[in-house]
Amino acid sequence: MKSAPAFKFQNMLTSAVLTALSTLAATSAALGSGGPVVGWGDHLSGQLPVPGDLGHCTSVAGGAYHTLALQADGTVRAWGAGTTDVAFGGASGIEFGQCLVPENLGSCKALASGAYHGLAIQDDGTLRAWGMEATPQGNFPNMGQAIVPPLLGPCKAVAGGYFHTVAIKDDGTVQAWGAGAVNSFWPDYGQLILPPALGTCKAVAAGGYHTAAIKDDGTVVCWGAGTVNSGAWPNYGQCIVPAGLGPCKAVAVGDSHTVALKDDGTVVCWGTGMTYDPNGGGTGQEYGQSMVPPNLGPCVAIAAGIYHTVALREDGMVVVWGAGTDNSGYPHYGQSMVPLDLGPCSAVTAGGYHTVAIQANMCPMDLDGSGEVDGGDIGLILLDFGPCPGCMTDLDGSGEVDGGDVGLVLLDFGPCP
Repeated sequence: MKSAPAFKFQNMLTSAVLTALSTLAATSAALGSGGPVVGWGDHLSGQLPVPGDLGHCTSVAGGAYHTLALQADGTVRAWGAGTTDVAFGGASGIEFGQCLVPENLGSCKALASGAYHGLAIQDDGTLRAWGMEATPQGNFPNMGQAIVPPLLGPCKAVAGGYFHTVAIKDDGTVQAWGAGAVNSFWPDYGQLILPPALGTCKAVAAGGYHTAAIKDDGTVVCWGAGTVNSGAWPNYGQCIVPAGLGPCKAVAVGDSHTVALKDDGTVVCWGTGMTYDPNGGGTGQEYGQSMVPPNLGPCVAIAAGIYHTVALREDGMVVVWGAGTDNSGYPHYGQSMVPLDLGPCSAVTAGGYHTVAIQANMCPMDLDGSGEVDGGDIGLILLDFGPCPGCMTDLDGSGEVDGGDVGLVLLDFGPCP
């Protein structure tokens, strides 16, 4: 974060309040970017419940058996499997250090998770990775998915699959590493082989053994497993983008299904899960994860777990479908059972068999999640003072953290409701 400049507080205060009063109504939609984190579903590896001291967060990411969260101050937190790093995952087979967040990580602006590795983009665009596997042996599980290419440069988006990572650089170009440099046999199914005419992109997603991206014009492109639909693992048509899909603004991928969010808010799914069988059907993959609810309505965000799909509606309500509509055992761990008291949310993610959401912040000026709008929140604003487009502290959405943002905090000064 940047250092706060010197200024005369009283003069700035007067200007701040006037600016705040004139912009408050126009900025209400942008005020709930951070909030409390809630999760449900599989908890057997400690990926749930959420730590009691977590505080408000702006982003969450789910791995196979772990969870990552980006706190309001830019700190990355992790819990669940992977608090140790043991060869071949240890006795449980899932301990790869994916919850050992680097001590020198610093403040971050984005995060993502692979099945067994963690990913974060620092404020300066530097991509960091940890967990499975930081050694380039080229054999399972050491596929190098957590080894960031040394000449990668600043990035603006990242996603993690089972054994590969894909990133969008600041110039919009896509780079991928880990498993899948060839298309031969497990775990290499071409998930790193970028389409030659891919061009610059604005979003990426990494699934079990396939990768999806959204080009700058909104076109969804997919590569890796599932470019055909043989009905046999791992080719279930998850990379056959529906004809006439149209421009999209978000994409998510599960084990063998793909989810797209069109520009008009419509959710479209393809791949496995076009039918529902509690036992997975003949392929062992048919849990209804691609059966979009008919009355879903326009959505603003999507996520995909191994066998379930999550959507965040325009009204903030979370809708989940696929495996986990009960808690009867594998793969049904209640990950599709949305808590009745959840309320409106601002972000969602899907882990392997669990779901996590950030509740809409009913006290949006409480930037540090302390339960009170106070000097600590003003302090966070001052640290970012100056041009800062997209920053959480840019409360009025002006592209600059300034007196107007301080004024908004001052208007709500005191305990949260």
